[in-house]
Amino acid sequence: MTGGQFSLAISDLHASGTGVAHHPDFGHVYVPFAFPGETVDVEITGEARAGQWNARRLNIPQHCAHAADCGGCLWPGAPYDAQLEWKKTLLMRAARALPEITTAPVTLYGDDRILGTRSRVHLHANFFRGKLNFGFYARASRRLVPVADCPVAETPVRTALHSLAVLRDHAFENMPNFGFGIEIDTTPAFVLYGMPERRAELAAFAEMLQNHAAPCRAFVAFTADAPLTVHERVGNLTLYSKPGCFQQVNRRQSRVIREIIGTEIARLRPRILFDLYSGAGNYSLPFHRDVGQIFGADDNPAGIAVAVENVQCNGILNATYCCADAGAVLENPTAYGWPPAADFVVIDPARWGMSNSVLAALPRLRSRKIIHISNHTASFVRDARDLLRLGMKIEALHLVDFFPFTPLLDIVSLWNTPDSV
Repeated sequence: MTGGQFSLAISDLHASGTGVAHHPDFGHVYVPFAFPGETVDVEITGEARAGQWNARRLNIPQHCAHAADCGGCLWPGAPYDAQLEWKKTLLMRAARALPEITTAPVTLYGDDRILGTRSRVHLHANFFRGKLNFGFYARASRRLVPVADCPVAETPVRTALHSLAVLRDHAFENMPNFGFGIEIDTTPAFVLYGMPERRAELAAFAEMLQNHAAPCRAFVAFTADAPLTVHERVGNLTLYSKPGCFQQVNRRQSRVIREIIGTEIARLRPRILFDLYSGAGNYSLPFHRDVGQIFGADDNPAGIAVAVENVQCNGILNATYCCADAGAVLENPTAYGWPPAADFVVIDPARWGMSNSVLAALPRLRSRKIIHISNHTASFVRDARDLLRLGMKIEALHLVDFFPFTPLLDIVSLWNTPDSV
Protein backbone atom coordinates (compact mmCIF):
# COMPACT_ATOMS: atom_id res chain seq x y z
CA MET A 1 0.00 0.00 0.00
CA THR A 2 1.25 3.48 -0.88
CA GLY A 3 -0.31 6.91 -0.97
CA GLY A 4 -2.07 6.89 2.41
CA GLN A 5 -1.78 10.24 4.19
CA PHE A 6 -1.66 10.66 7.96
CA SER A 7 -0.68 13.08 10.69
CA LEU A 8 1.98 11.42 12.85
CA ALA A 9 3.88 12.37 16.02
CA ILE A 10 7.62 11.81 15.62
CA SER A 11 8.85 10.11 18.78
CA ASP A 12 12.31 8.76 17.94
CA LEU A 13 15.22 8.78 15.52
CA HIS A 14 16.68 5.94 13.50
CA ALA A 15 20.48 5.60 13.65
CA SER A 16 20.63 7.38 10.29
CA GLY A 17 18.88 10.42 11.77
CA THR A 18 15.55 9.70 10.08
CA GLY A 19 12.46 10.46 12.16
CA VAL A 20 10.45 7.53 13.52
CA ALA A 21 6.71 7.49 14.29
CA HIS A 22 4.24 4.75 15.18
CA HIS A 23 0.90 4.16 13.46
CA PRO A 24 -1.58 1.63 14.91
CA ASP A 25 -2.18 0.00 11.50
CA PHE A 26 1.24 0.35 9.89
CA GLY A 27 3.60 -0.02 12.84
CA HIS A 28 6.87 1.92 12.59
CA VAL A 29 6.93 4.67 9.98
CA TYR A 30 10.24 6.25 8.92
CA VAL A 31 10.02 9.92 7.96
CA PRO A 32 13.10 11.72 6.57
CA PHE A 33 13.40 15.42 7.45
CA ALA A 34 11.37 14.96 10.64
CA PHE A 35 12.50 15.33 14.25
CA PRO A 36 11.22 14.09 17.64
CA GLY A 37 8.58 16.37 19.14
CA GLU A 38 7.14 17.34 15.76
CA THR A 39 3.73 16.30 14.47
CA VAL A 40 3.98 15.99 10.70
CA ASP A 41 1.74 15.20 7.75
CA VAL A 42 3.11 12.26 5.79
CA GLU A 43 2.38 10.16 2.75
CA ILE A 44 3.27 6.46 2.79
CA THR A 45 5.70 5.70 -0.04
CA GLY A 46 6.40 1.99 0.43
CA GLU A 47 7.10 -0.87 2.81
CA ALA A 48 10.60 -0.94 4.28
CA ARG A 49 10.11 -4.42 5.75
CA ALA A 50 7.32 -6.29 7.51
CA GLY A 51 5.58 -3.90 9.89
CA GLN A 52 7.79 -0.96 8.90
CA TRP A 53 7.01 1.68 6.29
CA ASN A 54 8.71 4.60 4.59
CA ALA A 55 6.95 7.92 4.29
CA ARG A 56 7.40 11.35 2.75
CA ARG A 57 6.94 14.45 4.87
CA LEU A 58 4.42 16.88 3.38
CA ASN A 59 4.76 19.99 5.58
CA ILE A 60 8.38 21.17 5.65
CA PRO A 61 9.88 23.98 7.82
CA GLN A 62 11.48 26.44 5.44
CA HIS A 63 14.80 27.56 6.93
CA CYS A 64 15.95 26.99 3.34
CA ALA A 65 14.14 26.99 0.00
CA HIS A 66 15.55 23.53 -0.69
CA ALA A 67 14.61 21.93 2.64
CA ALA A 68 13.65 18.26 2.23
CA ASP A 69 14.70 18.32 -1.42
CA CYS A 70 18.46 18.82 -1.09
CA GLY A 71 19.90 15.98 1.00
CA GLY A 72 22.15 18.18 3.11
CA CYS A 73 19.99 19.15 6.11
CA LEU A 74 18.12 16.17 7.55
CA TRP A 75 16.53 18.10 10.46
CA PRO A 76 15.21 21.37 8.97
CA GLY A 77 13.78 23.71 11.58
CA ALA A 78 14.59 21.46 14.57
CA PRO A 79 15.46 23.24 17.88
CA TYR A 80 19.23 23.37 18.12
CA ASP A 81 19.61 22.32 21.76
CA ALA A 82 17.49 19.26 21.00
CA GLN A 83 19.67 18.49 17.97
CA LEU A 84 22.77 18.37 20.19
CA GLU A 85 21.14 16.06 22.72
CA TRP A 86 19.93 13.70 20.03
CA LYS A 87 23.40 13.56 18.45
CA LYS A 88 24.71 12.45 21.83
CA THR A 89 21.86 9.92 22.18
CA LEU A 90 22.56 8.39 18.76
CA LEU A 91 26.23 8.00 19.64
CA MET A 92 25.46 6.35 22.99
CA ARG A 93 23.05 3.95 21.33
CA ALA A 94 25.70 2.97 18.79
CA ALA A 95 28.20 2.38 21.64
CA ARG A 96 25.76 0.62 23.98
CA ALA A 97 27.86 -2.57 23.96
CA LEU A 98 30.84 -0.57 25.31
CA PRO A 99 30.00 0.61 28.85
CA GLU A 100 33.42 2.27 29.12
CA ILE A 101 32.29 4.66 26.37
CA THR A 102 28.70 5.23 27.52
CA THR A 103 29.81 6.07 31.07
CA ALA A 104 32.71 8.35 30.10
CA PRO A 105 32.37 12.09 30.86
CA VAL A 106 30.84 13.88 27.87
CA THR A 107 31.07 17.54 26.84
CA LEU A 108 28.96 18.93 23.98
CA TYR A 109 30.22 21.85 21.88
CA GLY A 110 27.50 23.48 19.79
CA ASP A 111 27.91 26.16 17.14
CA ASP A 112 25.67 29.04 18.18
CA ARG A 113 25.61 30.44 14.64
CA ILE A 114 23.50 27.44 13.50
CA LEU A 115 23.30 28.96 9.99
CA GLY A 116 26.32 30.36 8.17
CA THR A 117 28.65 27.72 9.60
CA ARG A 118 30.34 26.16 6.55
CA SER A 119 33.47 27.73 5.09
CA ARG A 120 33.09 25.73 1.88
CA VAL A 121 30.47 23.81 -0.07
CA HIS A 122 30.93 21.13 -2.71
CA LEU A 123 28.60 21.15 -5.70
CA HIS A 124 28.02 18.41 -8.25
CA ALA A 125 28.02 19.88 -11.75
CA ASN A 126 27.87 19.00 -15.43
CA PHE A 127 27.79 20.49 -18.88
CA PHE A 128 24.98 19.02 -20.99
CA ARG A 129 23.93 20.26 -24.40
CA GLY A 130 25.74 23.53 -23.90
CA LYS A 131 24.20 24.30 -20.51
CA LEU A 132 25.76 24.40 -17.04
CA ASN A 133 23.90 22.44 -14.36
CA PHE A 134 24.97 22.30 -10.72
CA GLY A 135 23.61 21.72 -7.24
CA PHE A 136 23.45 19.22 -4.38
CA TYR A 137 22.25 15.66 -4.61
CA ALA A 138 18.83 14.83 -3.23
CA ARG A 139 18.80 12.51 -0.23
CA ALA A 140 19.82 8.92 -1.06
CA SER A 141 19.93 9.58 -4.81
CA ARG A 142 21.95 11.10 -7.63
CA ARG A 143 19.17 13.48 -8.61
CA LEU A 144 20.66 16.94 -8.88
CA VAL A 145 18.81 19.65 -6.96
CA PRO A 146 19.58 23.03 -8.60
CA VAL A 147 20.55 25.61 -5.98
CA ALA A 148 21.28 29.32 -6.02
CA ASP A 149 21.86 29.73 -2.28
CA CYS A 150 22.83 27.73 0.82
CA PRO A 151 22.02 29.37 4.17
CA VAL A 152 24.30 27.01 6.10
CA ALA A 153 27.32 28.46 4.25
CA GLU A 154 29.29 31.53 5.30
CA THR A 155 28.50 34.81 3.51
CA PRO A 156 31.41 34.81 0.98
CA VAL A 157 30.43 31.31 -0.14
CA ARG A 158 26.79 32.34 -0.57
CA THR A 159 27.79 35.42 -2.56
CA ALA A 160 29.94 33.33 -4.91
CA LEU A 161 27.12 30.80 -5.27
CA HIS A 162 24.72 33.59 -6.30
CA SER A 163 27.15 34.72 -9.01
CA LEU A 164 27.55 31.15 -10.27
CA ALA A 165 23.77 30.73 -10.57
CA VAL A 166 23.63 33.48 -13.22
CA LEU A 167 25.60 31.23 -15.58
CA ARG A 168 22.75 28.74 -15.81
CA ASP A 169 21.34 30.89 -18.61
CA HIS A 170 24.68 31.13 -20.43
CA ALA A 171 25.26 29.15 -23.64
CA PHE A 172 28.45 27.05 -23.52
CA GLU A 173 28.32 26.05 -27.18
CA ASN A 174 31.76 24.44 -27.40
CA MET A 175 31.62 22.47 -24.16
CA PRO A 176 31.26 18.69 -24.45
CA ASN A 177 28.96 16.80 -22.11
CA PHE A 178 30.81 15.82 -18.90
CA GLY A 179 30.45 15.89 -15.13
CA PHE A 180 32.73 17.55 -12.59
CA GLY A 181 32.75 19.08 -9.12
CA ILE A 182 32.81 22.70 -7.94
CA GLU A 183 34.02 23.63 -4.48
CA ILE A 184 33.43 27.18 -3.24
CA ASP A 185 35.38 28.49 -0.25
CA THR A 186 35.48 31.72 1.70
CA THR A 187 38.64 33.20 0.17
CA PRO A 188 36.40 33.39 -2.04
CA ALA A 189 37.39 30.92 -4.74
CA PHE A 190 35.98 28.28 -7.05
CA VAL A 191 37.93 25.02 -7.22
CA LEU A 192 37.07 22.68 -10.09
CA TYR A 193 37.49 18.90 -9.84
CA GLY A 194 37.37 16.62 -12.86
CA MET A 195 38.94 13.80 -14.83
CA PRO A 196 42.46 14.56 -16.15
CA GLU A 197 41.24 14.38 -19.75
CA ARG A 198 38.89 17.30 -19.02
CA ARG A 199 41.58 19.57 -17.60
CA ALA A 200 41.66 21.85 -20.67
CA GLU A 201 37.89 22.40 -20.58
CA LEU A 202 37.98 23.02 -16.83
CA ALA A 203 40.83 25.52 -17.23
CA ALA A 204 38.81 27.43 -19.84
CA PHE A 205 35.78 27.43 -17.54
CA ALA A 206 37.95 28.56 -14.60
CA GLU A 207 39.16 31.54 -16.63
CA MET A 208 35.57 32.47 -17.49
CA LEU A 209 34.52 32.12 -13.85
CA GLN A 210 37.31 34.39 -12.69
CA ASN A 211 36.29 37.07 -15.18
CA HIS A 212 32.60 36.70 -14.43
CA ALA A 213 32.67 36.54 -10.63
CA ALA A 214 35.46 38.93 -9.62
CA PRO A 215 36.84 39.24 -6.96
CA CYS A 216 36.43 35.45 -6.78
CA ARG A 217 39.30 33.40 -8.11
CA ALA A 218 38.97 30.08 -9.90
CA PHE A 219 41.39 27.15 -10.09
CA VAL A 220 41.55 23.60 -11.34
CA ALA A 221 42.38 21.27 -8.43
CA PHE A 222 45.69 19.41 -8.21
CA THR A 223 47.53 21.46 -10.85
CA ALA A 224 51.25 22.04 -10.37
CA ASP A 225 50.86 25.82 -10.48
CA ALA A 226 48.04 25.94 -7.92
CA PRO A 227 48.80 28.89 -5.61
CA LEU A 228 48.99 28.94 -1.84
CA THR A 229 46.07 30.72 -0.20
CA VAL A 230 45.63 31.79 3.42
CA HIS A 231 43.32 29.29 5.09
CA GLU A 232 43.43 30.52 8.68
CA ARG A 233 45.57 32.40 11.18
CA VAL A 234 46.20 30.76 14.54
CA GLY A 235 48.05 33.12 16.87
CA ASN A 236 51.27 34.04 15.10
CA LEU A 237 50.94 31.06 12.75
CA THR A 238 49.52 31.38 9.23
CA LEU A 239 48.00 28.18 7.91
CA TYR A 240 47.95 28.03 4.12
CA SER A 241 46.08 25.78 1.73
CA LYS A 242 45.97 24.94 -1.97
CA PRO A 243 43.13 24.15 -4.36
CA GLY A 244 42.38 20.45 -3.93
CA CYS A 245 43.68 20.17 -0.36
CA PHE A 246 41.07 18.94 2.12
CA GLN A 247 40.25 21.39 4.90
CA GLN A 248 37.66 21.16 7.64
CA VAL A 249 34.39 22.80 6.65
CA ASN A 250 33.71 24.55 9.98
CA ARG A 251 36.69 26.62 11.08
CA ARG A 252 35.15 27.76 14.36
CA GLN A 253 34.63 24.18 15.50
CA SER A 254 38.09 23.21 14.27
CA ARG A 255 39.40 25.80 16.73
CA VAL A 256 37.43 24.05 19.46
CA ILE A 257 39.23 20.80 18.67
CA ARG A 258 42.58 22.61 18.73
CA GLU A 259 41.68 24.01 22.16
CA ILE A 260 40.97 20.48 23.43
CA ILE A 261 44.30 19.25 22.08
CA GLY A 262 46.10 22.34 23.38
CA THR A 263 44.75 21.85 26.89
CA GLU A 264 46.21 18.35 27.03
CA ILE A 265 49.53 19.48 25.56
CA ALA A 266 49.80 22.28 28.12
CA ARG A 267 49.13 19.79 30.90
CA LEU A 268 51.52 17.05 29.73
CA ARG A 269 54.25 19.08 27.94
CA PRO A 270 55.12 16.22 25.55
CA ARG A 271 58.51 15.90 23.92
CA ILE A 272 57.41 14.08 20.75
CA LEU A 273 54.02 14.41 19.03
CA PHE A 274 52.91 11.99 16.31
CA ASP A 275 50.15 13.31 14.04
CA LEU A 276 48.68 10.31 12.22
CA TYR A 277 46.48 10.97 9.18
CA SER A 278 47.77 14.51 9.53
CA GLY A 279 46.51 16.11 6.34
CA ALA A 280 47.85 19.67 6.22
CA GLY A 281 48.91 19.51 9.89
CA ASN A 282 46.20 21.83 11.22
CA TYR A 283 45.88 19.84 14.47
CA SER A 284 49.62 19.67 15.17
CA LEU A 285 51.51 22.63 13.66
CA PRO A 286 49.83 25.22 15.94
CA PHE A 287 51.61 23.50 18.87
CA HIS A 288 55.14 23.61 17.48
CA ARG A 289 56.23 25.95 20.31
CA ASP A 290 54.74 23.67 22.98
CA VAL A 291 56.32 20.33 22.06
CA GLY A 292 59.83 19.15 21.35
CA GLN A 293 59.22 17.66 17.89
CA ILE A 294 56.28 16.99 15.58
CA PHE A 295 56.13 14.10 13.13
CA GLY A 296 53.14 13.82 10.79
CA ALA A 297 52.14 11.26 8.17
CA ASP A 298 49.36 11.01 5.61
CA ASP A 299 49.06 9.22 2.28
CA ASN A 300 47.30 12.20 0.69
CA PRO A 301 49.93 14.06 -1.39
CA ALA A 302 47.92 17.30 -1.53
CA GLY A 303 47.60 17.49 2.25
CA ILE A 304 51.26 16.71 2.90
CA ALA A 305 52.40 19.22 0.26
CA VAL A 306 50.47 21.91 2.12
CA ALA A 307 51.85 20.76 5.49
CA VAL A 308 55.41 21.05 4.16
CA GLU A 309 54.64 24.52 2.74
CA ASN A 310 53.21 25.56 6.11
CA VAL A 311 56.37 24.40 7.88
CA GLN A 312 58.59 26.34 5.48
CA CYS A 313 56.47 29.50 5.24
CA ASN A 314 56.24 29.81 9.02
CA GLY A 315 59.92 29.04 9.63
CA ILE A 316 59.15 26.03 11.81
CA LEU A 317 62.21 23.94 12.61
CA ASN A 318 60.84 21.07 14.69
CA ALA A 319 58.11 19.59 12.44
CA THR A 320 58.46 16.90 9.77
CA TYR A 321 55.67 15.58 7.52
CA CYS A 322 55.94 12.65 5.14
CA CYS A 323 53.61 11.39 2.43
CA ALA A 324 53.17 7.75 3.37
CA ASP A 325 50.67 5.37 4.87
CA ALA A 326 50.62 6.02 8.61
CA GLY A 327 50.70 2.30 9.38
CA ALA A 328 53.75 1.76 7.18
CA VAL A 329 55.58 4.59 8.96
CA LEU A 330 54.82 3.12 12.38
CA GLU A 331 55.93 -0.36 11.30
CA ASN A 332 59.37 0.96 10.30
CA PRO A 333 59.78 4.47 11.75
CA THR A 334 63.54 4.75 11.31
CA ALA A 335 63.14 4.32 7.54
CA TYR A 336 61.19 7.57 7.54
CA GLY A 337 63.44 9.41 9.98
CA TRP A 338 60.97 9.05 12.85
CA PRO A 339 61.82 8.09 16.41
CA PRO A 340 60.44 4.72 17.56
CA ALA A 341 58.07 6.19 20.16
CA ALA A 342 56.05 9.30 21.01
CA ASP A 343 54.59 10.50 24.27
CA PHE A 344 51.61 12.22 22.59
CA VAL A 345 49.62 10.93 19.58
CA VAL A 346 46.86 12.62 17.58
CA ILE A 347 44.89 10.26 15.32
CA ASP A 348 42.45 11.81 12.84
CA PRO A 349 41.53 9.11 10.31
CA ALA A 350 39.08 9.43 7.45
CA ARG A 351 35.53 8.20 7.96
CA TRP A 352 36.50 4.52 7.72
CA GLY A 353 38.68 4.76 10.83
CA MET A 354 42.14 3.49 11.79
CA SER A 355 43.90 0.86 9.71
CA ASN A 356 44.86 -2.44 11.31
CA SER A 357 48.55 -1.57 10.93
CA VAL A 358 48.15 1.69 12.88
CA LEU A 359 46.19 -0.09 15.56
CA ALA A 360 48.79 -2.84 15.87
CA ALA A 361 51.59 -0.30 16.26
CA LEU A 362 50.02 1.83 18.99
CA PRO A 363 51.20 -0.25 21.98
CA ARG A 364 54.79 0.05 20.74
CA LEU A 365 54.64 3.84 20.86
CA ARG A 366 54.32 3.84 24.67
CA SER A 367 52.59 7.22 24.50
CA ARG A 368 51.14 8.95 27.55
CA LYS A 369 48.10 10.28 25.70
CA ILE A 370 46.17 9.44 22.54
CA ILE A 371 43.63 11.87 21.12
CA HIS A 372 41.38 10.17 18.58
CA ILE A 373 39.20 12.29 16.28
CA SER A 374 36.37 10.73 14.30
CA ASN A 375 33.64 12.17 12.09
CA HIS A 376 31.78 8.87 11.69
CA THR A 377 29.93 7.18 14.53
CA ALA A 378 30.21 3.57 13.34
CA SER A 379 33.96 3.78 12.69
CA PHE A 380 34.49 5.51 16.05
CA VAL A 381 32.71 2.67 17.86
CA ARG A 382 34.85 0.11 16.03
CA ASP A 383 38.07 2.03 16.77
CA ALA A 384 37.03 2.47 20.42
CA ARG A 385 36.39 -1.25 20.78
CA ASP A 386 39.87 -1.95 19.42
CA LEU A 387 41.52 0.62 21.68
CA LEU A 388 39.79 -0.87 24.71
CA ARG A 389 40.96 -4.32 23.65
CA LEU A 390 44.54 -2.99 23.69
CA GLY A 391 44.12 -1.87 27.29
CA MET A 392 43.61 1.82 26.57
CA LYS A 393 41.46 3.71 29.09
CA ILE A 394 39.07 6.38 27.88
CA GLU A 395 39.25 9.59 29.90
CA ALA A 396 36.64 11.81 28.24
CA LEU A 397 34.49 12.38 25.16
CA HIS A 398 34.21 15.80 23.52
CA LEU A 399 31.41 15.99 20.95
CA VAL A 400 31.99 18.90 18.57
CA ASP A 401 29.14 19.81 16.24
CA PHE A 402 30.42 20.74 12.79
CA PHE A 403 27.09 20.26 10.99
CA PRO A 404 23.88 21.69 12.50
CA PHE A 405 20.65 20.21 11.05
CA THR A 406 22.35 16.83 10.50
CA PRO A 407 23.09 13.83 12.77
CA LEU A 408 26.83 14.28 12.10
CA LEU A 409 29.40 15.49 14.62
CA ASP A 410 33.10 15.13 15.35
CA ILE A 411 33.91 12.79 18.24
CA VAL A 412 37.11 13.74 20.07
CA SER A 413 38.06 11.03 22.56
CA LEU A 414 40.93 11.24 25.06
CA TRP A 415 42.71 8.00 25.92
CA ASN A 416 45.27 7.06 28.53
CA THR A 417 47.56 4.19 27.62
CA PRO A 418 48.55 1.28 29.90
CA ASP A 419 51.93 2.96 30.39
CA SER A 420 50.34 6.14 31.75
CA VAL A 421 47.64 4.82 34.09
